[in-house]
Amino acid sequence: MTHKEALRAANIERRRALPEDERQSAAQGLGALFAGFSPFKKCRSFGAYLSHDNEIPTRHLIRHALAWNAACAVPAWDAETKSYQFYAFHAQTKLVKGRHGIREPENRILISTAALQLLLIPGVAFDAAGNRVGHGKGYYDALLKQAAPNAIKVGVCYDWQITPAPIPAESHDIPVDFLLTDRRIHCCNPAKLAAPRKK
Repeated sequence: MTHKEALRAANIERRRALPEDERQSAAQGLGALFAGFSPFKKCRSFGAYLSHDNEIPTRHLIRHALAWNAACAVPAWDAETKSYQFYAFHAQTKLVKGRHGIREPENRILISTAALQLLLIPGVAFDAAGNRVGHGKGYYDALLKQAAPNAIKVGVCYDWQITPAPIPAESHDIPVDFLLTDRRIHCCNPAKLAAPRKK
């Protein structure tokens, strides 16, 4: 078993064992930090995701983005391309259970990943440089490759999911710019602290 595989297995097991009250408390801390951080608030379009499998809840993040009158999109499986793509999401969007049991919009309006100013990225583990361990399928890696160069990429996780040891990165891996946890916002790329450019 490789270092990444061992880290993935250990963190998924720990995540699934978290009690519900701890998850909800973490969600509130996450939302408060997100809402108060100027570089995030200035973005007008967000690529979010709907948490599942005991991930740290993202609903507060999405509610804040919608309250800022920003455009939001979430991933859904595209059977034709056999990949995830972003589709429009708003407060009245009806959700259905999709691939891997992940909720996704029933009615789909495709949104280009390149048009999104901020991307919220799930992960099983991250390091301080923004390197990421996902679930091993490569779906979010494919989405990140479609992002605009100036898009802000934000890894979202419980604080304990940030590992002190560096995560091995391949040449094709794309690190995130910030880590947003229930306890802090860690900047991995100071260049992204500036306000996003308007389109």
